[in-house]
Amino acid sequence: MIDDLKHIASRYMESYNESYVDEILKELNVIASAYNLRYAGTMGEHRVAEFIAREFERIGLLDVKLVKIPIKLWICNHVEFSIEEPLKKVFKIQPFIGCKSSSIYTRLQYAGRGRREDFDRINARGSIILIELDYNIFNDPLIPVYEAFSRGAEAVIVTNISGYAYEYQNAIYVNYLDDFEFPIPIAYIDAFSFNEITGLLKHCNEVYARLKIDAKVSSGYGYNVLGYIPSNNRDTIAISTHHDGLYTSAISTLSGIATLLSLACYLIERGYNADHTILLTSLTAREAPFLDGINSFFNYLEGKGRLSNLILYLDIDRVGYSNLAVYSTPDLSKYLMYLIRVITDLNPGVSISLLDEPEADTHIDIAIRYGISSISISTPLNSDYYTKYYHTNLDSIEIVSSESIKTSFVLVGTMLEYTDKITLIPYNLTMPITKMMHCLKYDILSSLDKLDILCDFSNLISNTSKLDYIASMLASGDLYIDDRRYRKISRSVRKIKSIILRNLYSKSLVIGFKKLVYKLCQIVDLLDSIELTSYLMSRNMHDKAFKELEKNILFKLVNYVSKDTYKYAISRILKYNTQISKSILVEDSTIDAIYEAFAFKKVDVTSKILSNILRNISNHIKRELVSLSEYIKVLSGLAEACVNDLIPCKYEEAEEA
Repeated sequence: MIDDLKHIASRYMESYNESYVDEILKELNVIASAYNLRYAGTMGEHRVAEFIAREFERIGLLDVKLVKIPIKLWICNHVEFSIEEPLKKVFKIQPFIGCKSSSIYTRLQYAGRGRREDFDRINARGSIILIELDYNIFNDPLIPVYEAFSRGAEAVIVTNISGYAYEYQNAIYVNYLDDFEFPIPIAYIDAFSFNEITGLLKHCNEVYARLKIDAKVSSGYGYNVLGYIPSNNRDTIAISTHHDGLYTSAISTLSGIATLLSLACYLIERGYNADHTILLTSLTAREAPFLDGINSFFNYLEGKGRLSNLILYLDIDRVGYSNLAVYSTPDLSKYLMYLIRVITDLNPGVSISLLDEPEADTHIDIAIRYGISSISISTPLNSDYYTKYYHTNLDSIEIVSSESIKTSFVLVGTMLEYTDKITLIPYNLTMPITKMMHCLKYDILSSLDKLDILCDFSNLISNTSKLDYIASMLASGDLYIDDRRYRKISRSVRKIKSIILRNLYSKSLVIGFKKLVYKLCQIVDLLDSIELTSYLMSRNMHDKAFKELEKNILFKLVNYVSKDTYKYAISRILKYNTQISKSILVEDSTIDAIYEAFAFKKVDVTSKILSNILRNISNHIKRELVSLSEYIKVLSGLAEACVNDLIPCKYEEAEEA
C-alpha cells in the first residue's frame, strides 16, 4: 500500500501547477472583492458559481450544471451607525446576517461581557447595548444578546474578545443568525472602534447614538455547480468544495475552489481513465447555519437515482492557510494514516493531523447520515487562523499558503486515484466475518458485545493493505472467487457499511479504530459529571459538588443569566441536540427546577434533580440499545451471506459451474 501511495503522491507533487492556481486565485479575488459579502443567494455568490461552471467547461468536464438551490435570502440595503452626542462620529459596523431592520436614536450603554451581573448594574431598557463577547463564558453569542433583549434593550452591538477573530483590533467579523426572527438587531464592530466608544462612555454620563439598518428577508436561490469525469461504472466518488463566503474568504472558500479546479484540470489534461464516475462539485449555502446547499446536493443525487452509487465523499474546506487537518469516517483512517505519512515525507513543511472524529465536521456529518464514507480536509480548529482571520475582512489572498494548497491537491488527488483503482472490499474478511458469525450465534452475548464485533468488522472493510497478498495466496492454492460471488460480496459488505455509518452514527454512536466507543451525544461528559456530583453530595461536600456541575454548560449558564435567558439558551441547545432533550430534560419543568436549585444552591432539590437525570439517561441508553437489535439482525444476515460467498471454490469447480 505504502509504495503505491508514494508513487501516486510523488506524481501529483511533481504535477502541481502553481501558476494555474495563482491565476485562479487572482480571478476569484477580483470577483469576490467586487461583491464584498457573497453568502448564499447574493449576486457575488452567483458570479463565483458561474465562473466555476465556465472553468469546468473550459477544462473539459462533462455534463456541467448550475443547479438552483432555493434559500431564504437576507438583503441589506443600508447600514448606518454614528455617535450623535456629545460628539458626532460615524463608525463602520456589520449587522449579523439575518438581523431585522431598525431605525433607532437612543443612548448607548456598556454591559461588559453580557452577564446577569453586568446588566444588574445598568438600566438597559430603551438603550443600544455594547457587549464584549467572551466565548469562554458564552459559546453562543445570542445568549448575552437575548439577556439584553429580556432587559428591554433596543439593539446590541458586539465585539469579540475571545473565540473567533479577536487578535486583530481592525478585524470586522461577520456572523449569521440561525433565527431570522430574532427580536432586536445585532451588529459587530471592530475592537478598535469598540474601545474608542467605551472610552467615551467612561468620561460622559450620556452618550447618544443613531442606528439604521434597512434589511429584509425574501425568497432567493443559490447555485450548486456540478461536473463529471464519466465512467462505465455508475459507482461515484464525489469531490466537493463551497463558494459562498464572507468578504474575500481567501482561506475559507477561494483556496478550496482553486484546489478543486487544479485537480480537475490535471485529471483532464492527463486523460485520466476513471474506474468510477468522478463528480466534482462546488456547493452553495455551506456556511452555517445555511446547509441547504449540501442537503440539496444529496437530495439531487437521490432524485436522479444516483445516491446509492455514491461510495466516497471527499470535501475540501479552508485548505490554504498553513497546516491541515483531515477528518474522516473510521473505515478510511488506515488509508489516510499511511497517506499522510507519505505526503509528510515528501513535503515536511505542512503538518497534517488525522482526526477520526467526523462529527467534528458539519459537512461530512451530513454525508454520514446517508451511510457514505467521507473525508474532509480543512484547517485545524486549534489554528490561529480562527482567532485572526476567520469570517473577517482580513481573510485575503495575501495570507494564502501555496504549499498548503499544493499539499491539499496531492492529498485529495492521491486518495481519489488510489480508491478509484482498488476494490474497497478486501479478501481478508473471511476470518473476521467467520469469527463474527460464530459470536453472533450465542445469545449469551450482550447487545454491546455483538455491536462491538460488528463494528470491528466494519473497520476492516476498507483495509485492503493485504489484498494482493491474500489474492496471490488464494491463487497459489488453486482457490478462486468468481465474479458473481465477488459482486454479491461487494453488495453485502456495502450494505453492512452503509447501515453502520448511517444508522449507528445517527444514534450518536461513534466507531473507534479498534472497538466501539459509546458517545451518546455529549451525554457522556454530563453523565460522568453528574455521577461525581452525586457522590460528592452524598458525602456532604456540597461546594465541590456545585463546582463540578459548573463544568457543564447546562448548569454553568445558571451563574450568568436570568431565568428567561436560561430557558432560551436551553431551547437553543435542545434545537441542535435532541439527544439531551430525549434523555435528560424530558419535561419543561426540569429546566425551571435546575435553574432554581442551582442558582440558590438548594442541596436537597439539586440531589433529587440529579437522581432523575441519571435515571432518564439510563432509560434512554436502554431504549437505544433495544432499538439496535433490529440492526443486528439485518447485519447478521448480510454477514452470513458474505461468509457463504467468501468460501472459495477450486478452479475446476468454477469452470464446471
